[in-house]
Amino acid sequence: MADLPDVLDAMGKTPREFGTMHVHFEGYHVVDGNRCVASVLAQAAFVPSAGASLRLFDGEAELASALILPLDDGRVLRFRIPFRKQPATESLTLKVDAPEPSASAVRVRPVWKLLDTFEIPRLSEMNPVHADDDLLTLGGRAAVLALAGGLTGSLFLQAAGVGSAALEATPQTKVHRAQELPPLAGPRLEGVTRPIDGVEAEVVWTVGQAIPEAPPPVPQVKPAAPAQAGALRWCRTCGFEGPAAEYERARSCPRCDEPWF
Repeated sequence: MADLPDVLDAMGKTPREFGTMHVHFEGYHVVDGNRCVASVLAQAAFVPSAGASLRLFDGEAELASALILPLDDGRVLRFRIPFRKQPATESLTLKVDAPEPSASAVRVRPVWKLLDTFEIPRLSEMNPVHADDDLLTLGGRAAVLALAGGLTGSLFLQAAGVGSAALEATPQTKVHRAQELPPLAGPRLEGVTRPIDGVEAEVVWTVGQAIPEAPPPVPQVKPAAPAQAGALRWCRTCGFEGPAAEYERARSCPRCDEPWF
């Protein structure tokens, strides 16, 4: 199968890669009371894809689970998962369990958010690095350059599945595996949604359709600058004057009630 478009990224939904799948946790809507519906987007990163299981948590308590079947046809699905929760919690976490790609699997979408992190201590704490420069990957060269520059506590990242750094872990060097990344977090979303009896799968995109557009960016409203000390606010109608810091939020003149703009 030819490379597939990264639909989640085009929608402004940054995915994280788990096994053969890309997953994005949008969050959850409240139905009423303690009834809620979580929203999870998924697309295949490899073909054949092996699917994945989703587990929704409120702290340590598991609320619901769902299964993503293989998406070898390239479709992008939105899974709606019903659950019940206590109203006090605002953010939930989603744990994704997925098998690694098989030896015959072919990548059809780019790597996303699947990184191994190498934590490098001070140069004095490191064992000498003995490696032919031709054998070092780009990540390995970056690590050696960082060491040569005397940087302390340096970090460098390397995408899994694109080769591994020749710099191996030593008792002083820690390797934080991508598979150990924390679960996905999803907030409570604005508005309410309809109740559902079981897990639903909605087709967001399929091969041959136009790629959904990302939502427009939310404009950032710049807060008003605080009034300077000694500044005055005055009314053009009656001539009233007062400290700007005291009347900066007033919409009308306190003397004549003329609207202030």
